[in-house]
Amino acid sequence: MHSYPKDLADFVRCRWDTCPEFGEVCESGPLRLPAPHVLDDLLSVCYQASLLRDEDRVMRFRVMALDPHELPADAGPPVGLHRLVFTEPLNFNEFELRRLSSGADFYRTLIGVRTQEAGGLHIWGLVHSGPYWASKVRGAQSVGTPLPDSLIVWITGPGRITVCRGAGVVGILNAGKVFGPMFEVFDSTWLPDVFKRHREALWRRHAAARAAAKTPWATLDPKMAGVVGRHSLRSIISTIRDARHGGVLLLLPHEQRITPAAVRRFLSIKYEFAMEESRDRFQSLMLQLLNAVAAVFGERGNPTHMITWDDYIHSSSRRFTAVNEAFLEWTQLVAALAAVDGAVVLNTGFELIGFGGMILGDFESISPVFRALDLEGTKVEPVNVNVVGSRHRSAYYMCDKVPGAIAVVISQDGAVTFVTKKGDSLICWDQIANNILDV
Repeated sequence: MHSYPKDLADFVRCRWDTCPEFGEVCESGPLRLPAPHVLDDLLSVCYQASLLRDEDRVMRFRVMALDPHELPADAGPPVGLHRLVFTEPLNFNEFELRRLSSGADFYRTLIGVRTQEAGGLHIWGLVHSGPYWASKVRGAQSVGTPLPDSLIVWITGPGRITVCRGAGVVGILNAGKVFGPMFEVFDSTWLPDVFKRHREALWRRHAAARAAAKTPWATLDPKMAGVVGRHSLRSIISTIRDARHGGVLLLLPHEQRITPAAVRRFLSIKYEFAMEESRDRFQSLMLQLLNAVAAVFGERGNPTHMITWDDYIHSSSRRFTAVNEAFLEWTQLVAALAAVDGAVVLNTGFELIGFGGMILGDFESISPVFRALDLEGTKVEPVNVNVVGSRHRSAYYMCDKVPGAIAVVISQDGAVTFVTKKGDSLICWDQIANNILDV
């Protein structure tokens, strides 16, 4: 049985006051949810607009339900919202939304709506946010533009609506189903554990650099390296999704960094990189980042304060600019390689081994596959491998034959699946993000 905008509206009303917050929210007043009939109409019109097309362009836009007078007239990105009020309000309908969406870039501009005295809705203007609101989940060093604690609706494709309270997702309508913000694999314990040995090795190198430094360095939160790695993987996946061509990231266990014969039985890498330091650029950039942060904050004194990721992203130091740009370029490089047929092959230390990886073998011999129903894969349900595509089947096969391997499959429609083998069971996680990864 399919769900529709009215079902999403009911779902949102039930969960509005218990919505988890993601990112920063302005403390500018009470929580705002339109009256029931207004919310129903708002989501219905957005739904109808999502089904339209502007020439060959799929509808993607954001709507903010907020009175313009609650936004300052003299603010704007990168640290505020820039309101632009029309001299005359526009009718709130799907055709006006289609026309405005051409000039309201999803990542930079929202369409402002408010309730009229008669009880209906009209479009009062545009709100320019800049792209910084999405930077944090993409792994960039940016404070981000705070979003008001109000109703914001994302339209990201036909029949695909996400309702947010500020920066927090409340409910989603997609493929005729309504659901809330669900778990994402990055919040598990098993995934960070895969990279533990690399973090520890990196930390030892950082400690050696600290000991050799001529000036006092600040103490860093040991979690910082893991957070940077998490954001980097997010950024790669997000960039591949935005390109809409799909791809596969294959992470081999570190001991198989040179793809020994045991792995080559199942994997042929068409474009393999030579064993040089350059293919391990991620780890060298990570060390540069940790050392730079420790040095910069060490110069500011307060040696008892442990520097966290939040301290870093809120810092205005220009000394971080080059390494931030280098991280961004590395993630863009890896994501671009996914456009070539075959998998992008790395190890769990993010050493870039090659791309165009073709998985070899009889995919009919795959062990039973289970879909995780919780973060750690303790609750599962069977997967019918006969109804999935070749990307998923090859990922299942590789993870089955090479214990410790992790495959991330990004479909052309934007779906993301993590696959690995835990014990004797092949388990996959459908990544349903609470943030911009779901766009």
